[in-house]
Amino acid sequence: MATNTLVSARIVEHKPAAVRPLDEVKAQVRQLVERREAVRLAREAGEARLAELRKQPSDAGFAPARSVSRGNPQGLPPGALNAIMRAPADKLPAFVGTEVDNAGYLIAQIVATKVGEAVTAEQRDARNRVLAQQAAAADEVVYAEGLKARHNVKILKADFQKPTGKPAVDNKAAPKGEAK
Repeated sequence: MATNTLVSARIVEHKPAAVRPLDEVKAQVRQLVERREAVRLAREAGEARLAELRKQPSDAGFAPARSVSRGNPQGLPPGALNAIMRAPADKLPAFVGTEVDNAGYLIAQIVATKVGEAVTAEQRDARNRVLAQQAAAADEVVYAEGLKARHNVKILKADFQKPTGKPAVDNKAAPKGEAK
């Protein structure tokens, strides 16, 4: 939803919250448990491989070297990039391992480091403007969430919880003055 938008709704049917039957959620529970176990096994295998690499460094199994930075992460997940940037650069090659967003374990080899390029005044001003816009947007969200909490507002329909870029109400299908 956009700002300064008022939504009016009429409740047609209400179903109280209830525990779903096991048969209905069995596949989802199994998938969740399997994913957690796979991530745990990947972490254990990754940590063992990382210990081997730290004892006896090797380039085997790594992709070709590429330069990464905070400004150009080259598709690395934020957690992996943070782990790489925190690694000490005094003894190279260095190996860093980190769990990747419930998807597995990533091992990175750091072969070289360099000091970043100086930022121009225009780039700094542009970055500051973007940060100010992001801070204002975050403040707006926090303010709205505070109002929801203070006035005990609960949004039950998933369509209204997060904006998706498409309108929440199809104006063609509903008669004028009514919301779906």
